[in-house]
Amino acid sequence: MPKALIACFENWDTLQEIPFVIHSGGYTVDVYCSKDSWLLAGSYYHRWIESNNGNRQHYIAELIRLSHDYDWVIPGDETVLLMLNASITDTADFLRVMPIVQPGNRNLIGSKSGLSDFCRNNAIASPAYHVYGETPNWDEAIRAMQYPVLIKPDEGYGGGGIIKCQTADEVFRGLDSIQNKHHLVVQAFITGKDIGVEAFFKNGELVLYDAADIVRYFNTSFSFTTARYCYKDREIENFLREIGQKIGIHGFASIQLIKDNSSGQLLLIEADLRPNFWVPYGRFANADFAEAIKLFNGSRTKPMDLTPGKRVKVALFYRDLIRAFNKKDIKTFAKWLFNYKGFWRFIPTYDKKLFKRLLKELFVKKALKRLGL
Repeated sequence: MPKALIACFENWDTLQEIPFVIHSGGYTVDVYCSKDSWLLAGSYYHRWIESNNGNRQHYIAELIRLSHDYDWVIPGDETVLLMLNASITDTADFLRVMPIVQPGNRNLIGSKSGLSDFCRNNAIASPAYHVYGETPNWDEAIRAMQYPVLIKPDEGYGGGGIIKCQTADEVFRGLDSIQNKHHLVVQAFITGKDIGVEAFFKNGELVLYDAADIVRYFNTSFSFTTARYCYKDREIENFLREIGQKIGIHGFASIQLIKDNSSGQLLLIEADLRPNFWVPYGRFANADFAEAIKLFNGSRTKPMDLTPGKRVKVALFYRDLIRAFNKKDIKTFAKWLFNYKGFWRFIPTYDKKLFKRLLKELFVKKALKRLGL
């Protein structure tokens, strides 16, 4: 059986069911992480390799050393990707541990400015933008933009640090309040339909994807989502094929698109080359990523069915309930409590260890926090 290593540096809850998916795809799964990692919350890993998260240089050196023993290395969070990208100089090491097969495109990894530049240079539709420190005649360029616009930190994720501005003066005031302006992006705000996509590629070729219209955001419209309507669409599929081939994606990609209301055009907003919380939930919407992984390792030869079908509503058990707690959203809480339209099928009861951990996090820790204990 082939071996996979999932590596994380930060304690991201997005990874809690990823070992299950990789295991279901035919791999023996080891995890390289600290004792606090969500990778350890479930039962579907074979071996835990404890990491030293106090020393980034040591963490990366050890990860590269370990990578020689595995058929597939999966960087699980943005910090791992950024550290690897900043550290690796050897092409063989890069191809063994990074989720792209074209090292020349590495500047887009974890970088909003890098992705915007890549889109411009490769004729991929994306919003107009300017990069702080790169655009000549900066003040004039910002004043000439169509408003509103978004100020985005270069290495932000999950919607963190984004500022919406209605005028150029608001942009300049916003920039004054930001300490780290390195490669900061000022990007046109597009009015349209947000489309979340989880996709899986092999050597730049699209294997499987799950597109979705957003039902609920965790907080603002710039934050992550907790409920979606999932579907497939030929226009989106073709756009994903273009993106995958031009970037050379090899593995998971969490992609954000928007369909411009005025032009009807699909635009690329984000492309995070790592597994997302939504990957395990694809199996409820005709997008079983475990089967796609079998194509990745050669244990399956039949292509995945990408035929458009009906829309399927899917919700994240853990994050949707946290959102309901935070927002005092009694209606959503009741849907989970009373199994509205089969919501319970999204609860990971297949893994008793993970299920117990989630109940503890949701109801014990939340209750104590509300009581101030």
